[in-house]
Amino acid sequence: MTKKKTYLNKMIKKKNNMKKEGIIYIIFLGAILLSFPAKLFSQDTLKNIKDTIQKTEELKGEQINIISSYEPTIQEAFKLNENPKMNDTILYVPNLKYSIQPVKYNTFFQVEQIKPAKVIGESLIKLNRNIVKIGMGNYTSPYFELFLNNLRSKEYAYGVRLKHLSSNGKISDVGFPGYSDNEIELNGKKFFKTFTTYAAINYQRNGYHLYGYNPEDFPKLNKDSITQVYNYIGVNAGITSNYIDSLHYNYFADINYYLLGGKNVNNSNKENFLNLTSMYKRPFKMKDKLNRSQLNIGLNADFYNNSFNIPDFNISRNSLLLCFKPQYILSIDKIRFDIGTNIYLDADSTSKFRIYPDLKITLNVSNNIIIPYVGINGNAIKNSIYSIYNENPFITTFPDLRKSYNKLNAYGGIKGTLSPDLYFSVKGSYTNIENLPLFINDTNISAKNKFILIYDDADLFNLHAEISYKQIDKISIIASGDYYSYAMKNEKEVWEKPNYLFNISGFYHFLSKYTLKCNIYMIGKTFARESYLIKKELKPIVDANLGIEYKFKKDLSFYINLNNILNQQNMRWNNYPVQKFNFLAGLSYSF
Repeated sequence: MTKKKTYLNKMIKKKNNMKKEGIIYIIFLGAILLSFPAKLFSQDTLKNIKDTIQKTEELKGEQINIISSYEPTIQEAFKLNENPKMNDTILYVPNLKYSIQPVKYNTFFQVEQIKPAKVIGESLIKLNRNIVKIGMGNYTSPYFELFLNNLRSKEYAYGVRLKHLSSNGKISDVGFPGYSDNEIELNGKKFFKTFTTYAAINYQRNGYHLYGYNPEDFPKLNKDSITQVYNYIGVNAGITSNYIDSLHYNYFADINYYLLGGKNVNNSNKENFLNLTSMYKRPFKMKDKLNRSQLNIGLNADFYNNSFNIPDFNISRNSLLLCFKPQYILSIDKIRFDIGTNIYLDADSTSKFRIYPDLKITLNVSNNIIIPYVGINGNAIKNSIYSIYNENPFITTFPDLRKSYNKLNAYGGIKGTLSPDLYFSVKGSYTNIENLPLFINDTNISAKNKFILIYDDADLFNLHAEISYKQIDKISIIASGDYYSYAMKNEKEVWEKPNYLFNISGFYHFLSKYTLKCNIYMIGKTFARESYLIKKELKPIVDANLGIEYKFKKDLSFYINLNNILNQQNMRWNNYPVQKFNFLAGLSYSF
């Protein structure tokens, strides 16, 4: 009994030990598996776990002896790279049918009123109605100028101008060189909504002395016998449109009349001039906004009546120059075409039609920075007493007046802006001229102190350059130059016309109260014809002038102008030297 009981206890103890060992093994294996991420389990790993559990069940009731420490290992995981494939031998394309039912959705938009922006700018500068300038210089040179004007107005503008400048000085080795320039002008404008009218009347009295001779050689010539006076009275009136819309037509019409009378001790002349000028400009709308076109129709009519009174000899002549100027302008992107013609009716003793082209092509390369252009045109010019004596006041009172014709003028150039303050222009041209006017000394009088006109055909090459720099109310500099090359048909030289011109002028404001002004001009050498066989070369001219103004008060300034500061005995016209260094000092007062 005792043996049987002992055996039974041993079997129960053995069975309990096996259960404990199995439970310990399962817990240890589960802890190892839970210590790794789930992604490490592959299909092989799961199979191994199942086999292990099955073996564990089989080991129940068996004795396991552990000889060494347990080293757990995990087999490498292998990813299945093959994707499932389905081979369908039947392709089915569904027939889709659909329709859209339009539905209108009403939207509502209400405009909200925006208050206008307030722009605060500088207040308008107070203007003075009038300004007066007075001065005096050496060579006994009084100066007076007066301006009378209205203040700002949106309805009208008017003004009056009076001027006097004279000199009574002497120049060695020539006759009395005194002169006197006087002028009175009244002008006015009336502003309407769509147009502006204007009118002006002007009177001038200019007196000169024909001093281009040596008094020792001609003692009988005195101050009165060499005096020559021109009286001018002119009237101008017109109307011009004010439309600013680029697609609206514009127009202007102008009428100008003057009576000019010249007189010396022996002779006198008169010139009646009437001019009518009008222009109509009609732009057209095009599909492309970058393209524009415009039609211009211009008309210009010049009528001259000249009379010459010489002892026992009176002459009267009439002349008409009528010009019709149709022109069509086409702008395509950056290219502009000006296509026109100048049709002249030239009538004096005979009548003749003259037609000249007026063509121009302009290319705007870069927003007005660089603008090259080429063109060809022609025109007719009437040489009048007024235009001649303004160029050379020592002209005879009985000049030969003809028309000049620029039969062909071909030109090309480039202009533009290098910066907002810097502008430049370069132009070259070739002109074939019929009846180029030239000045020569009158050999019919012994003193040769008058000039007469002769004419010759010529080919002219001209090169012009200009550059300007401006800063408003601070500094301004303008420089320009011209080079001339003539090929004469008959004459040996281009008499009394220089081969180059150069001018530079400007002003500079500094220290708030001072203004410095400067002007320098140069005239190249010229040739004079004293007789048919005698030619004389006139030296180049360099004339430098300087002025300074001091603003003592807001309405009171003092100034001094220094002229010919190089003290040169310049001679623009043969036998007519100019005054050497001279000055003019005075004041300016506004009220």
